[in-house]
Amino acid sequence: MVPSLVKDGRLDTVKPLGNSIIHPDATGNNDGTDGSTPAEGNFTFSRGSNLAATRVDVNGLIEKGRENLLTYSNEFDNTSGWTQYSGYTLTSGQTDKDGGTNAWKWESTQSGTAQINNVHNQTGMLTHSIYAKAGNFDVLKIWIGVTAEFNLSTGVVSHSKSKMTDVGNGWWRCEIFSPYTRFNPFFAPTASGQYLYIQDAQAEQGLVATDYIETGASTAQAGILEDLPRLDYSGGASCPSLLLEPQRSNKFLFSEYYGSGALGIYQTGTNTHSVTNNYAVSPEGVQNAIRFVADITSVGDRVVLRDGVSCGGGNHTLTFYAKSNTSDTYTMKMHFDGSGKKQIEVTPEWQRFEYGESANATCNAGIECSSASGYSPSVDISVYGFQLEENLYPTSYIPTYGSAVTRSAESQATDYGVLGGGQVGSIFVEFERFAIDTSWTGAFTQLVSSGGSEEIRLHFDAPSAQVRWRDANNSYSDIGGSISTPSNSRIKTILTSDGNTIKVFANGSKIGNDYTIVNPLEFDKLVNLQRGAMNLYSEMYFPTALTDSECIALTS
Repeated sequence: MVPSLVKDGRLDTVKPLGNSIIHPDATGNNDGTDGSTPAEGNFTFSRGSNLAATRVDVNGLIEKGRENLLTYSNEFDNTSGWTQYSGYTLTSGQTDKDGGTNAWKWESTQSGTAQINNVHNQTGMLTHSIYAKAGNFDVLKIWIGVTAEFNLSTGVVSHSKSKMTDVGNGWWRCEIFSPYTRFNPFFAPTASGQYLYIQDAQAEQGLVATDYIETGASTAQAGILEDLPRLDYSGGASCPSLLLEPQRSNKFLFSEYYGSGALGIYQTGTNTHSVTNNYAVSPEGVQNAIRFVADITSVGDRVVLRDGVSCGGGNHTLTFYAKSNTSDTYTMKMHFDGSGKKQIEVTPEWQRFEYGESANATCNAGIECSSASGYSPSVDISVYGFQLEENLYPTSYIPTYGSAVTRSAESQATDYGVLGGGQVGSIFVEFERFAIDTSWTGAFTQLVSSGGSEEIRLHFDAPSAQVRWRDANNSYSDIGGSISTPSNSRIKTILTSDGNTIKVFANGSKIGNDYTIVNPLEFDKLVNLQRGAMNLYSEMYFPTALTDSECIALTS
């Protein structure tokens, strides 16, 4: 499979299977189906979580889903998208920023205010942007609850949340971020006949303007869409893997923004600190990372950049990206209120840090600069992508812009359907035991016959912290030997059957003795119970009895 053969809800195979020799195709489409049978080889799924999902793309950058929330984004005279006011004219067909004719001349017919307005009603942190060029008038203004002035001759902006980018040929991209539900560009001519040029308006979630997305009667999206397969290149991989994850929610209200109701500062004592939004280029490849500077002068004091949102307590994992803004490496802390803290080393390279623990209800998760022995009392770092999710292992980044966001699971069915039947096959399971759950005992994965009766179960015993495969139709007899499960460590195990004898392997070794099958074992259905002290990472079914060497290799 290759990254180019994807669309919403489907990942296609490289080799075309539909042809007159391998798979006759009466429809003539060469898609692996003759119209009466399912298409061969394509992987289909649904996530249905709008734009909450992300991936690491081929360039090693985080890719989000993006949406231009404005309709008729470059049709400023369209009254279905833009509210028109008196005192100006709009003329299309003007020379645009790329040398085409998609720009508009915006000319006054009187002194006063020339304004257009586009309502999108989206809440949360948004960036509104538009391309503009000076004519015989050179000050564009944008009002989104606050007003920013953009001087199209000098490149000077008036508001701390605004920005101008020179895109050539006299054109600027003018942008401002702030929560507001409509876009109001305007200018204030002093006489009739004054004009400037505009092109390509956009409103999007986030703190920076991204590549323009053209819209018409409806909004338009780009990037990681609702059901798009996430081909992930994490860790610098040259060949991507298909990222499939459970449902998770990022409880941070603002994952990239410092301000009122968002990320804030908690400190003890009186110390010097500062926080700056949109300071550095983040792992997303745009300038939306936060600068966090702190200087602690008194022993025992600390400064914490954190989100004060209540998390309800229980098992949580905190993640964020951080790097040093200098050549120094800083020793800092990750923490929740009421629990332990994790020491981290923030280097000049971006890293994603993660820490799972049991949190208090208030949580107050964040990154801490501390004067404690062994830590750096003065730091200058950039941070990005704060995430707090229930469970003790992290998943991919879920951006938030004013409220908690949930990314739906790619697959959350407990019944994986028919495996193929028969009494020959192999089941691979990779799982992890939590350190803090020491009381639960029971099955967490079961191999079930087509009739629904339980056949084989993967069983955890809390007192001994051991896992065993058990034959439920033979008085829960143990199959093979017990598997030790150190806390917070991944375990890989395989059960393989040739129809008469079962063998068990775990972490690169055969476990216990061969088991003679008493009752017929049918590889019909695998049921994942997903409960108790375990997290399941992956499961695989092979319709053959794997060899000992194959089992050892797969579980090593």
